[in-house]
Amino acid sequence: MTKARIRALWILYRLTEAAYNAILQFQGGVCAGCGEPPRGRSLAVDHDHKTGLIRGLLCWHCNRAIGIARDRADALTRLGAYLLAPAATAALGKETYGLIGQAKASKKVKVYGPPVAVSVGRKRKT
Repeated sequence: MTKARIRALWILYRLTEAAYNAILQFQGGVCAGCGEPPRGRSLAVDHDHKTGLIRGLLCWHCNRAIGIARDRADALTRLGAYLLAPAATAALGKETYGLIGQAKASKKVKVYGPPVAVSVGRKRKT
């Protein structure tokens, strides 16, 4: 860990390098959110922005996800349930796949154009 990182840990969170390493060891050396090891950068110190309570160490993606959810555990719980049981599948009664992302590359899907709209307008003068 660089001297600048050690100093930032102390200034921002009042954490020593030893305390950071103790949390990291307690978490098994991985992100407390996704369980992945750090890749290329150290794990972020996750903290409650209202109280300052240090919660643990997260990768950039997990830390950002909590920030986007505004630290609302209820919203994240609902999102988890949503991922496990998508509303569209329940509404349509079947799994429906689009052509965005990996679905397009991994499935042999015939691509048809959008439904043709019939124009009902004025006829052009010739």
